[in-house]
Amino acid sequence: MSGNGVYIEKRVLTKNVSLSWDLSRHLYTRQLEGPVLVVTERPRVLLASLRKQWVKNIGKINLQRASSIGTIRVRELKSIMNYVEGLNFSLVPPKQSVSSGVFILHPNDLDWLETKFSTAYAVAYTRDVSKLENRVIHHGLIVLYEI
Repeated sequence: MSGNGVYIEKRVLTKNVSLSWDLSRHLYTRQLEGPVLVVTERPRVLLASLRKQWVKNIGKINLQRASSIGTIRVRELKSIMNYVEGLNFSLVPPKQSVSSGVFILHPNDLDWLETKFSTAYAVAYTRDVSKLENRVIHHGLIVLYEI
């Protein structure tokens, strides 16, 4: 935990794992916590690959739901499915506080960003982690990817 009360996790990708695959799997576990910030030098490229991977995740959840027998599990998966399908991805910084969504931004956008996020992912961003810490809520999570 950093001095600001933010947890920091470092992740190193192996040759067999793509960034979008790992990010979508991790994001799936953090999506319900609140809005998510992703900082990368190439936001458009990451958005395209992340959305493609996200659609694959939706297909897997759908398959799980179709093969489930118990009505309680089917309802759980349907609820998860509704949230996952409705999650918004954006390249535009939020102008006000938001309760959910994934915002994929360039590092230059951090200077005037006012919103607090529950989770922040930094892709090969090593300039100033304190800028990220200031954008994450207390007891939030920063994930630093090294590629």
